This record gives sequence, structure tokens and C-alpha cells, in this order.
Amino acid sequence: MRLVRTVPFILAGLAIAPLARADGDSSVAAQSLFDEGKKLVAGERWTEACGKFAESQKLDPGVGTQYHLADCYEHIGRRASAWAIFREIEATTRKSGETERADITRARADALEAAGLPKLVIVAPPNAPRDLAVTRDGVPVGAAQLGASVPIDEGEHVVEASAPGKKPWRGTVQVAGIENTISIPALADAPRPAVTDAQPKRTWQKPAAFGAAGVGIVALGVGSIFGVRAMSKQDESLAHCQGSVCDSIGMEAVADGQAAGTISTIAFGVGAVAIAGAAILWFTAPAKAQPRVGLTPVGVGGVW
Repeated sequence: MRLVRTVPFILAGLAIAPLARADGDSSVAAQSLFDEGKKLVAGERWTEACGKFAESQKLDPGVGTQYHLADCYEHIGRRASAWAIFREIEATTRKSGETERADITRARADALEAAGLPKLVIVAPPNAPRDLAVTRDGVPVGAAQLGASVPIDEGEHVVEASAPGKKPWRGTVQVAGIENTISIPALADAPRPAVTDAQPKRTWQKPAAFGAAGVGIVALGVGSIFGVRAMSKQDESLAHCQGSVCDSIGMEAVADGQAAGTISTIAFGVGAVAIAGAAILWFTAPAKAQPRVGLTPVGVGGVW
């Protein structure tokens, strides 16, 4: 059986070295990893060898490396992965006219399938949302795969589901044997964002209050200055006036005093209005709304 599985493919040339290597540092590193993998296989250190072949294939893809990787996966029990790679090699080589290689890899894939591949069925939730997103081990699962029996490696696998407006769900399934199933429950509604009663912030009010207060203070200062001047001119006129009769100096003092008094009155009026307006703006400005953050635990599905 082992002769059927390995020798014909070696004769076909795929097991000798990676094919279609590109030039450059990547190809050099890939070749080195490939060679290390073959040495590990010779020592039956299969798990380590698989890592070398996988990295080599990633750096510089080749059908030969793919074959070694599939063979390695089969040895460590990853039969579904091995089967998928053998089928991929078959398609590639048959398309290029390499019939012998295609037949060999098809035989390897058929042998794995005949022995029984572990499979997993992911069942969609009842009334699944149209925009339901499902992943298996971080890889997206298309809608066509839901409900289908898909070959998968044995071991633990993580299935996650999410949809807008729904709580995400996460479950695990231990794949063992041939048929395995995991069902996604109906997704619970996600909590709605908290509605706050905060009014729109009028951020202009308090700065405007400061401005109005400044104008008021300046106006009161001007009013005070001209008020003092008006009183000074009044005192000055008394020395040059007898009743309603004034000399030229007295008349000038009276006129200056009246003008200063008028300015003082206007300035005090402006100041009073500005100060009152500043107070109204300040005390009617809404307090700064503090964001209210609500923490709602998100449910996670049970472990299967």
C-alpha cells in the first residue's frame, strides 16, 4: 500500500523538489525549508516537517511541495486537509496535461475518502438574518456551506456568528468520527444605545457671557470717570457763577460738566445692561452634559 502511495509519485517527478520555483530570496528560503522538511520526514518527525513544507509553499508555491505537504498532513491525522490538497493537485496537473500525476493524486484522494473523512455540518439559526456572517476558525463560511456536510480535520473548531443589531455568538465543536454537527442558535437582539435627555450644547453662551461682562466693566469704568469729571466741573462752575449768571469760565465749566454727565449716564446704562446680559447668558447656559456610558455584558454561546 505504501508503494502505491509514494513510489509512483516519485517516479512521476513531483517528490523530487518543488516545481516552478521563482528566482530571488523567497525561492532560496523556500528551497531550504523544503529540504529541511524532507530530512524531517526521513526521521519521521512529521509534525515539524509539515510546518516546513507549509512555509515553503507559502513563500514559493509548487506542486511538488503541495504533494509533500498533503502526504505529511495525512501522516499526522489531518486527513481532510490532505484530501483537499490532493484534489487541488489533481485539478492542476490534469489541466496542464500531466495525466499520470493527476491519476496518482486522485487515487490518494479517493483512498482517503473511502476510509471516511470527518465532516462537519453547521446549521444556520432559525429565521437567520439575511446579513448573517459565520466563520469557522476565523475563515468565512458562505451561505451555501451552511447545512452542508463539509470535510474537516479532527479536533476542536470554533464557529462564530454575528449580524447587525444582534449579539455575537461563539461556539466550539470537537470533531471526532465521521458526522459532526453544530447548530447556531437564534441570535439575541443587541442592547440599543442609551437615549440621553441632554439638550444640544449651546457652547456660545458662556463665552458670550464673558464678552458681555467685559463690555459692562469697561462701560462702568468709563461712566465712573466721566461722572467724576462732571462733579469736578460742577464744583468749578460754582466759583464763577452767581445763581444763573456765569462768567465765561463758569459757562464753559457748566457745559463740560453737562457733557461729562451725559456720557457718564449713557456709559452706566450700557454697563448695567451688559452686566445683566452677561448674568442671564451665564446662568441660563446648560451644564456640560457628561456622557453616560452603559456597560452591557454580551452573551456568548455555549460550548459544544
